[in-house]
Amino acid sequence: MGGIDYDFCYKSNDGIYGYDIAGKEKKEIIDYDASYMINSDSDDMINVDNGKFVGKTERLIDNCTQITLVSYEKKDEGAVNNKQIITLGTAYPGNGLKSAIAKFNRSNSEYEIEIVDYSGMELERVLADFSTGKGQDIIDMNVFPLSVAECVSKGMVEDLTPYFEYDKEISVDDLLESVRRAMEYEDKLYYISSGFSVETIAARKEDVGDRYGWSVSDLKALTDKSSKNIDLFEIKNTKDSYLESLIINNLSDYIDWENGSCSFDSESFKYILELCNEKGMQEERDESFEDSFEEIDSEYSRFQNGEFLLLRENEIDLYGIQYDRKALDLELVYVGYPNEAKSGGIFKLNTKFALSSQSNHKEGAWEFIRTFLLKDYQWKDLGDCYMPVTQEMFEAKLKEMTATEPYINIFGEEVEPVEEYTVEWGDLAVEMGVPSQEDIDIYMDLINNTKYCAENDIVIEDIIMEEAQNYFMGRKKLDKTVEIIQDRVTTYINEKK
Repeated sequence: MGGIDYDFCYKSNDGIYGYDIAGKEKKEIIDYDASYMINSDSDDMINVDNGKFVGKTERLIDNCTQITLVSYEKKDEGAVNNKQIITLGTAYPGNGLKSAIAKFNRSNSEYEIEIVDYSGMELERVLADFSTGKGQDIIDMNVFPLSVAECVSKGMVEDLTPYFEYDKEISVDDLLESVRRAMEYEDKLYYISSGFSVETIAARKEDVGDRYGWSVSDLKALTDKSSKNIDLFEIKNTKDSYLESLIINNLSDYIDWENGSCSFDSESFKYILELCNEKGMQEERDESFEDSFEEIDSEYSRFQNGEFLLLRENEIDLYGIQYDRKALDLELVYVGYPNEAKSGGIFKLNTKFALSSQSNHKEGAWEFIRTFLLKDYQWKDLGDCYMPVTQEMFEAKLKEMTATEPYINIFGEEVEPVEEYTVEWGDLAVEMGVPSQEDIDIYMDLINNTKYCAENDIVIEDIIMEEAQNYFMGRKKLDKTVEIIQDRVTTYINEKK
């Protein structure tokens, strides 16, 4: 772009710079974070005067683009910023988070959120910072390498229940009950999330019966009665990938952080390893880009033809349930991941912000993370991939998704009925519209029967995958493999407790 005091200005991912051609020098003019901006705010921006820019911000609100003309002027370098800095540790922060931070920093006169980026940082360095009290005020648990249970056992995160109790605007009772229960650990909340989706596995009702949730023994019963040539999932994958699908989301089945014990020597874990070894491939297939897409495009047709047993649903919602019903001429049940609690699917949360127990600015950190539960954010900033976690906003969203007549919502906005549309997937074209009562009942049953949230525990995951590979490669027998996994994880748990 043109520059008033420079030969030209140019934009990067983190700010705007002026360039002097003769001196071959660049100078930062605008730092997006310091100016409470995000990258897209600089689109079409122009330099109109010394240290002054004019641009626009665009926000998608209620499916309409709201454009605001904005003037940015260089702040007096002698001015003192008296705001208290609150640090937020995350990795690869996206525009959604940056936008929420920019909005908070613009409106709050007392606190300012500053991102500390873990991207590319070694695991040991991240953990060392927190164990020595150098960690951030707010921890993004979606990217932090340890599970919530482990963080609680190590005293790293704060119980948020008292903060809810003292808050005059939001309460734990405002949260959708099933999601709140899944987020809790030992009846306490240690993080806040703004939205959720459900990840599950579907099976034919005729194969598994009418149920939500199943155990590993139920999975074994299905595979035992099925042909040896039938694949587990839509894409025949490596043994490691099968293991990741069936175990990683169910680590809580095998680990008790409170008592410092685990059960990877159980018969259910042994069977999972055997099944992955039998059904999975040793190496990735060498297939073309076109073959890969053809396999994905024919997923529903192949499932209907009985070519594989289980249909993975990474982010299913009410419309996804409607699509499954119309695309497949058979009865489905959403059994989820096999585990002893028969808990079915898992909640995938778009945000998981916790307060560090060692933070000196907990009140300020709470001021920021609570904004993700406010009505304005839940309705306007959540995005289309997730449902609101608060009961009121969830019901408002569900009403919008099933509207058959125009109405005025709680924000005074007019909502139009759901229109019919066509979804094309490979060789299928499905006519979609207002979900039926059957779709709604299935969706609500799915939500109400989901009991766990997706977790991270990179250290334990690495132990499992490393030792399982020795079994898959034939270097160790099954019993020896599970013995080593059991010993290594037990040692790790007790070292870190």
